[in-house]
Amino acid sequence: MKKKIHIALVGGQTMPIFLGIKESSPDEVLLVHSKKSLSEAKHIKELCSEKCQLLEFPPVDYEAIKISVESLLDRLTDDEITINLSGGTKPWALLFALQTQRMENVTLLYIDQNGICYDYTQQKKWRSKGLSMKEIMLYNGQPAERHTLLDDYTEDDFKAMRAIKAIRQYNFKEFKELTTPRKEGQIKINNQSKGTLRTSNSSYIEWDKNENRVTLSLYGRSGFKESTYESPHIMQIIFNSGWFEYEVAQMISQWEYAKEVWLNNIYPYNNKLPKNEIDVIINTGYKLLMVECKTQIYDNTDIDKFNTAAKNYGGLGSKAIFITDAKMRPEAIEKCSDSHILSFSMKNFNNHHSAQETLFQLLNQELFYTNTR
Repeated sequence: MKKKIHIALVGGQTMPIFLGIKESSPDEVLLVHSKKSLSEAKHIKELCSEKCQLLEFPPVDYEAIKISVESLLDRLTDDEITINLSGGTKPWALLFALQTQRMENVTLLYIDQNGICYDYTQQKKWRSKGLSMKEIMLYNGQPAERHTLLDDYTEDDFKAMRAIKAIRQYNFKEFKELTTPRKEGQIKINNQSKGTLRTSNSSYIEWDKNENRVTLSLYGRSGFKESTYESPHIMQIIFNSGWFEYEVAQMISQWEYAKEVWLNNIYPYNNKLPKNEIDVIINTGYKLLMVECKTQIYDNTDIDKFNTAAKNYGGLGSKAIFITDAKMRPEAIEKCSDSHILSFSMKNFNNHHSAQETLFQLLNQELFYTNTR
């Protein structure tokens, strides 16, 4: 019976190998590797749901490679073959290309670091359909322990976010004191299903987790302004700048390359890496965009912490961006640049549309027009 066989040449960069397997939907995968790339081949095999076989080839010996290639192709003459030339050594790619020139059952495939697929046999290209968020995290070896899907947020959540953002303008100081409280207040919020926090000016915030309801009363020049909010995720939205994380997630979800958007991503503690949270993660299908959201940077060490977390959990191909509501100070922008982190401030723009448009241009430039090997 004719089978779909996918041959992948394995080297140091393995994401194009995973994408090639996804694109081909084979019955069986043959991973050509050297002694040096054995660990990468084993990693791919562990994550493959298809039948998978490892084949060790000499890395550069032309005659030895030629014999290995001929032997492999001779036993696959009745099958439909796709060969992913994206990885491995240059002699492998050269000899597989030469040895399959007159084979009508062979398709030569190449996938670059930006997820663009090239069918060299039929001379066409397309963007890979990519991997799911969970698949990429498993590929990186760092799956999140907990997360919230942006798709789980509702219209009531969105209305609550807009209203909270508006009342914040009435008294920034009182708002921050109540919604980003000190340790004692945080413990109270975490452990009590119902509770109240107050400031010295009698502003207060009152919550009922069972009813998904929060009442906020802020003291200002014109007296008290009070509002009650009810929505499924109101606790996540109103406390610890969750409204801003949600606003940023909503904005980036409109980006054409955002396949999945996760919020409040918690990674488990282990002996090597501390427990960490990434505010927002965007899956582009083959690399992750790690997003840190803060209304304002008060301490530049926050950039260092985010940089470490993004490197630990995002994988080699990921990108990181620090997004603030207030304008960033020059030293914070410089520190982000030194750490190879993108920086973006909402207050640099007069309206939401221009901010969104500029953000998407920045992401397109950084994620899709660099490292096109």
